[in-house]
Amino acid sequence: MGIQAGIPIIVKLDNGIEISTIKSEDSLIDVDACAQIKKTNLFNELYSYFLEKCKERGITCIWGFTWARNSLLRLGFQIPFVAGQALIVLRPNKGYRLLSHLNPHNKRSELIRIGMLTALSFSYGLIKRLIIRIHKLPSFEKGVLDNTELVEKIMENQIGSVFIKQDYAFLKWRLCDNPYPLHYEIYNFHMDSRLVAQIVTSLHPNGQGFIEQALISYEIKGTTAIKMVHSVVNELYNRGASLVRVLTFSHNSVNIREKAIIKSSGFFTLDRGMCFIYLPLVNSSSVLPEGFILSRLYTQGHC
Repeated sequence: MGIQAGIPIIVKLDNGIEISTIKSEDSLIDVDACAQIKKTNLFNELYSYFLEKCKERGITCIWGFTWARNSLLRLGFQIPFVAGQALIVLRPNKGYRLLSHLNPHNKRSELIRIGMLTALSFSYGLIKRLIIRIHKLPSFEKGVLDNTELVEKIMENQIGSVFIKQDYAFLKWRLCDNPYPLHYEIYNFHMDSRLVAQIVTSLHPNGQGFIEQALISYEIKGTTAIKMVHSVVNELYNRGASLVRVLTFSHNSVNIREKAIIKSSGFFTLDRGMCFIYLPLVNSSSVLPEGFILSRLYTQGHC
């Protein structure tokens, strides 16, 4: 009658401690079966059982993303902030078709707004890409590469940071073994043989590209960081991307910096996005939702 799933995720705190968390996944309820036996609270029963099992495993907190905020609020979840989006259109005609088909029920007025957004994003991105030329970039290589040391350096700039432990095993599981039809590339930028930036991209067969995550050391300043983003956008364009999307956040200093770099690179930013949900299972002030340094790698990985 119902299924509730969660993915065990190890996260690291800014003091180096590793803790166990659960990323909440979709709830599947057979509403017809519930109607036949007059059961009205199956979701609550299902999630209560799920929480019991999480506590038995020593899980510190449950987190995730959702559009169905009210159901989870009734279960005691917090919604401390909402994600934003950033968009750059590279091929306006194909980009418009992709955006307009995200919702098959768009009305004429909504299609007009999508057309205006497409034109604005394409023009803004083109101007930015013409102004800032890509040259004298740190060398980069492609491939799965443990980023834990880079993340530790970035976390020094945000008290109370929380970040998924993205060692080789995690990145291989999340990117190489992902069942969705996305082709991932990881760009590792080095300086003096040190990893100073890692940008993960994906491309759907329909031409929709994503910057999944942009980890850029604080020693990389201004224009150089923007050039790094430009370089991976150009790579996506050369591979056939019609547009590129980014999930953005503004709840801590690290994510605010990333959003500023993305915007300065020619992306048009939008506020509307999914809700971030959070439920602590133990009384602890060491893990707060505002400390999560988030990216699209924290989602399931589909479009």
